[in-house]
Amino acid sequence: MLKKFEGFTIWSEDYKSLANWYKEKFNLKQVLEVDIPEDKAIAFEIDPSNDMYLWIGYHSEVKGKTKEPYRLMISYFVDDVDKIYETLKERGVEFIAEPHDSPTGDLRVLTAKDLDGNIIQMFSKL
Repeated sequence: MLKKFEGFTIWSEDYKSLANWYKEKFNLKQVLEVDIPEDKAIAFEIDPSNDMYLWIGYHSEVKGKTKEPYRLMISYFVDDVDKIYETLKERGVEFIAEPHDSPTGDLRVLTAKDLDGNIIQMFSKL
């Protein structure tokens, strides 16, 4: 059965632009690029101690912006939601929700959209 979470892939019609957006907005370290006819993707290191990666790739069945942005939310823990909010705001990121306390009262939460309209949530402990 499932043992360890390796990471996730965001498919895009314009994967290079989306990968560049993530690299610029979050200062992600690119660790690999695959560019063969049927497989094109860029990998970013998220948690090297756990071999976790964010892949941005091209998929022939994906066209345009996401049509159901609330179906899947990509979530990250960050050191300080309020600080990352200020940084991302300066970098022109679109937000759905500004920093706020979670309903459980133990987390700060920030919700944003990426270049394709996918939803990203960031959490930090209070």
